[in-house]
Amino acid sequence: MIRNGLIAIAGALALSACASATAQQSAEGRDCFYTRSVRGYEVVDDRTILVRISDQQRYHLTTLTPIEQSLDYSSLIVINAPGGFVCTGGGSGVEILGGRDRRSFFVNSVTRAPAEADTPNGS
Repeated sequence: MIRNGLIAIAGALALSACASATAQQSAEGRDCFYTRSVRGYEVVDDRTILVRISDQQRYHLTTLTPIEQSLDYSSLIVINAPGGFVCTGGGSGVEILGGRDRRSFFVNSVTRAPAEADTPNGS
């Protein structure tokens, strides 16, 4: 009886190790950043903010609902994501908190933005 229980536990541990390895493999090859690495942001339009990780690493986060001038340069934001990790794609589970009235903005798209050196300067 105890032996069967130990075998079941060992099997469950083996399956969880496989699931963990699969999750890591699926994240490989994707463009990702840690939320704690964000160094600044700017509002691009009524549904998009640009977060800066470094001069070469910047991302557009597009929200489901309009930002409606709730966020500006004087507002602090917090980006919540599962595991503190955001990858390009659908943005599932990613949320921006901030603004004057501490609103929540759910993200539906994350894309890589050109590096600052690649963006054209004004004339």
